[in-house]
Amino acid sequence: MRRCVCLGWESYDAKTLVKQFLRNKTIPDTTNSKRFRTGNEIIDLAHFEDFIKTAYSNFLSYSEVAALRRAINFVIPSGRETIDGGFMVTYSALEMLVLHFRRKQGLEFIFPKNRFEKHIRKSLKEHIEQLNLPDLDADRKQMMKDKLSELNRVSFATAFNDFCNHYSVNLADLWSVTGDGEGVSLSQLRNKLVHGEHFDSRHYGALIYAKEHLQWTIQRMILGILGWSVDRSNVSPDRLGIMYAYQRWRDDQKALSE
Repeated sequence: MRRCVCLGWESYDAKTLVKQFLRNKTIPDTTNSKRFRTGNEIIDLAHFEDFIKTAYSNFLSYSEVAALRRAINFVIPSGRETIDGGFMVTYSALEMLVLHFRRKQGLEFIFPKNRFEKHIRKSLKEHIEQLNLPDLDADRKQMMKDKLSELNRVSFATAFNDFCNHYSVNLADLWSVTGDGEGVSLSQLRNKLVHGEHFDSRHYGALIYAKEHLQWTIQRMILGILGWSVDRSNVSPDRLGIMYAYQRWRDDQKALSE
C-alpha cells in the first residue's frame, strides 16, 4: 500500500466541465506526526500503515460490519449536539457492540424461552400467588408477574464484562460502565437521562467529561475488535494522562452521584 496525493479533480456533464486544482498538498512527514493531530484521531499517522494492515482484515471479517461501521460513526464528535443528547447517541454505539456480541456468544437469554416459560416462570407465578404478605394485593402480585420475563435475560453487565474479556479490553483506568466502582456508572447515568432525570448547570461539566470517558471506552472496544493494541493509540492511559477529564473523573462521578 502506498500513500498518494490528490492534486485535483474534474467533473463534467453534457453542458458543463469543472476542473479543480489543489495546491500546497504534500504527504505528511511521519517523523513528527504529533504536530498533525487535530485532537480527535486515535491513531497517529506514523502508525497508520501498520494499523490499517492489521485492522482492515479484522474489520472485513467481523460478522456485523454495518453495526461496527455505525458504532464508529457514532463516536465521531459533532458540534451540533446537546450535552445529554450527545451522551445518549454515543452510548447507543456501546449498546450496538454489546448487543452483537450477546447474539454471537449466546448471551441474550439464560434459558431457552420455551423452557423458561414452561417450567421456571410457571413455578414463580404459582409461588407469587401463594405469598401472604402485608400490602401484597392482587394488583401488586400481577406487577411482579409482569416482570418475570426479565429474569431470563442475561444482564448487560455480564455481557459487557464478557465482551471486554473476549477482546482483552482494559478499562480499569476509566469511568466505570456498569457500576462496579463507587459512584454513578455510565450505564446508570444513561438510565437517569432516559427516564427524564434533570441535571442543572452545576453538572454540565461533569456530564461533558462523562461523555469523554464513554467515547474513550467505545474507542478501546473498537480497537479490541480490530486487534490493535491500545498502547499504540491515543486512548492509552499514557496519552490520556494529560487530559483534564481523565485526571479528575472521580470528582465528576461523585458530583453526579449526589
